[in-house]
Amino acid sequence: MDISTAAIASMVALAIVVIISCVNEDLNVGFLGIGFAIIVGGAFSGMTGAKVMASFPLSLFMILIGVTFLFGMAQTNGTMEKLTAYSVRVCKGNTALIPLIVYLLTTFVTTIGPGNIAGCALMAPVAMAIATRVGMPAFLMTLIVVGAANGAAFSPFAPTGIISNGIIAKMAPQLGIAADSLNGLA
Repeated sequence: MDISTAAIASMVALAIVVIISCVNEDLNVGFLGIGFAIIVGGAFSGMTGAKVMASFPLSLFMILIGVTFLFGMAQTNGTMEKLTAYSVRVCKGNTALIPLIVYLLTTFVTTIGPGNIAGCALMAPVAMAIATRVGMPAFLMTLIVVGAANGAAFSPFAPTGIISNGIIAKMAPQLGIAADSLNGLA
């Protein structure tokens, strides 16, 4: 098994980016990563900078930026806290319903766009506040949030769902399946 020079160079570049991000928090690691991608692509693969940038998933990037701003505003202006307060109020003192409400809320938040990692990051503080308020174990609430976020990760609106739909659409003709018949599978 031969490992190409470009593969080794990309792993070294990734290690350098990670080390720099640990040492210097003021530097934008995304820009640094793109710079290293252009250098590795040009020096070790013979690609032009334009060809490296053409392979960058711009549509996915724009979705992530938009959803990040949307949920950043929702977190800042208190919408997420109000949403959970209303959700707990719907339970009307029945604490057995709270895990179900948190699960559905996390699934909803993850499904509409941010993906499972951002969904966990958005819902974890809110879920922990609910768990503390009603006396639930934090570990149980953690399992609920993570399970719901990972379950909803393959929504066609979430980043992993977009990626998996693209992979399925590319592989379907190779398997003799019409790509249109798989719409909405992931």
